[in-house]
Amino acid sequence: SDVCSSDLPYLICERRTFGAGSPHSRQPFPGIRDMDEGYHHDLFISYPRGGYARDWVHNHLKPVLSARLLDELPNEPALFIDEQIDVGSDWPLELANALQRSRCMVAVWNPPYFRSKWCLAELGTMRERESSTGFRTAENPAGLVYPIVFGDGTTFPDDVRRIQQKTDFKELAYPYVQFRDSQKYLDFHDKVGDLARDIAQLLARVPPWDSQWPQVRPAPHPPFAPRFPRL
Repeated sequence: SDVCSSDLPYLICERRTFGAGSPHSRQPFPGIRDMDEGYHHDLFISYPRGGYARDWVHNHLKPVLSARLLDELPNEPALFIDEQIDVGSDWPLELANALQRSRCMVAVWNPPYFRSKWCLAELGTMRERESSTGFRTAENPAGLVYPIVFGDGTTFPDDVRRIQQKTDFKELAYPYVQFRDSQKYLDFHDKVGDLARDIAQLLARVPPWDSQWPQVRPAPHPPFAPRFPRL
């Protein structure tokens, strides 16, 4: 394993090969064009699996963003969104593979996001890719992570609060399906349209895929040590 800048005790950084001969590799999905150089997904949606953010992502963000990207990209967009629930279990290899094969990330930020080992691993992996490919520098301030602020941002870690390119959806963070019938849904639709245009510009700048990109993953849970009564 290599040492990465993500040095939190519950995250581990390593380099894993996702080449054609790797047992973790996949063939490109049918119907997806121009997914060359190892990419399978245009966009990886990273979000906390519990609470209102999950319902908001599934009920509103994913379907509207998918439709708006159809108007911005030359090919049908390929979005990856994980359906599994983060219950503190080991990070699935399928999730790690999908992230490694994604061109960029939309991260839905709220306080629970930064308490989730899975979310931090997803964010850390993509930020390590930014560092290794020359993004987020004075010469190239753009990044491969596009943050969405879903909840209170005053408690976010200092290093992510400094990211300038992000969109605030706090006033449109209604998880319920009835939100679609409200006047505010038109504002939501317009804001997601702006997001889709930004993502289209971001996708035009992604680096060629590299099987050696570092991957940050949650540290495994320590084995359970049963307590026995003293005799």
